[in-house]
Order: sequence, then C-alpha cells, then structure tokens
Amino acid sequence: MQWLHQLEWNFLVLSVLGMAAAMGIQMLMAFGLSPLLGSIETMAPSMVVAMIVPMLVDVSELSGWMFGGFDAATVGAASGFLFFVYLGWYGAIFRRRLARAWPAKEVK
Repeated sequence: MQWLHQLEWNFLVLSVLGMAAAMGIQMLMAFGLSPLLGSIETMAPSMVVAMIVPMLVDVSELSGWMFGGFDAATVGAASGFLFFVYLGWYGAIFRRRLARAWPAKEVK
C-alpha cells in the first residue's frame, strides 16, 4: 500500500488499490502458511493486522506524518509482533478462565 501511495494519485483511488493489494498479498501469505498454521483460528489474527496497519499508515499520512517504505515496513512488523504477543497473553488468560469455569472431570 505504501508503494502505491508514492505514485501520488487521487487519495480514494490509492486507498482502494492499496487495500486491494494489501489484502491480495495477505491472502497469498495465508494460503502459503496454512499448512504450517493448521487452522483458520491462527490465520485470522494476521488478517486483522494486515487490514488495520495499512489503514493506520494512511491515517498517519493524512495527519501529516509521512512514512517511507522502510518506516511503513517497521510499523507493520512492530504491529504484527505486538498483536502476536497480545494474542498469546489473551489466549493464556482465556484458557485459565475456561479451566476455572469447567474443570476437567477425573477419569476413573
């Protein structure tokens, strides 16, 4: 999306084309990684990050913060890492809550 933005076309056209390109790349990455990830539950969070981060870069540029290609990639990588850490933390908390709510029955 950042590369398309550097063409300096109309903002609406760039936003639509940029998001389409970002989603296309994300879809290809999800298909490529699906044998490793194994389920949609592990792929869905990466899709959320792939949708939100390009929009954050666009909003930042509308606010006057201009990103270069390396800066946009750094923002994307940092956002992906932070979301990955958050998801691991949230998963651990959720598993503990489920274990308290429905304790495992002992098998005799």
